[in-house]
Amino acid sequence: MTLDEYRAYIVQKLSVCKNPALVPDVLAETEVMLAATKVTPLAQERLWQGIRSDLEVLRQRSLQLDPDAGELLRSVIAAARWGIANYQRLLSK
Repeated sequence: MTLDEYRAYIVQKLSVCKNPALVPDVLAETEVMLAATKVTPLAQERLWQGIRSDLEVLRQRSLQLDPDAGELLRSVIAAARWGIANYQRLLSK
């Protein structure tokens, strides 16, 4: 699986997540995969940035959902953005 395929896989998992509290588990899975495959810090940053970009597209789509589903998805996206920002801060150190 390429990093782009993995990015799509993670975004798909986030898009169907029914509980924002589970988002850290999805992101931790990504961190473990990155560590296990020894992906360079630059490639890691690109992956996280790609996920963030995909989440923005997903946020735009959430505005077309019924109010409850859209709000849930936006909550998941907010949790994912927060978690990704933390991983990006660690990479920048």
